[in-house]
Amino acid sequence: MPEPPAKEYCSTTEAAQRLGLSLGTVQQMVENGQLEGWKTAGGHRRIRISSIEEFRARAMAGGGQSQARASGALQILVAEDDRILQKLYEHTLASWGLPVQLRMVSSGIDGLIEIGRVAPDLLITDLRMPGIDG
Repeated sequence: MPEPPAKEYCSTTEAAQRLGLSLGTVQQMVENGQLEGWKTAGGHRRIRISSIEEFRARAMAGGGQSQARASGALQILVAEDDRILQKLYEHTLASWGLPVQLRMVSSGIDGLIEIGRVAPDLLITDLRMPGIDG
């Protein structure tokens, strides 16, 4: 018996489960063009599975929890879209003189991905960012 053809598209609910994100987050990702999808005539979103897999691959391309924790440094994640404030955070945290591993992201989506990769000890987030805010 031949195998059924591989599914090319999925629902927002299925995409959220595959990515480990909320339904609302995935909906915004489609609206912002971070995932390739569209709305059907009935208003339901369909998301290309290859787009989900590409997004997951990009999200995982930096290592995992064990690599970041190996240093014993305080893990700080800053989600801030303003480049000037990013530099201010970098300067301020460097002045603490503590073993700190600073990760900087410029969007709420990237922040969620980083939290999923390596949970920070401290999260600092902007309350107003495009797409998904703090």
